[in-house]
Amino acid sequence: MLLDKMKRLFADEPNVVHECRRCGTSLSADEDMCPECGSTESAQFEIE
Repeated sequence: MLLDKMKRLFADEPNVVHECRRCGTSLSADEDMCPECGSTESAQFEIE
């Protein structure tokens, strides 16, 4: 998980972060449900 975050930080494309709205767990873009709390609500942020 940490390695994936580091790869995204140094990628040339825009860095998009997906997080669970309920507990803040980092999610992959294709996850529909949080593995930690089961919530289906997620937030997406683009970091420049």
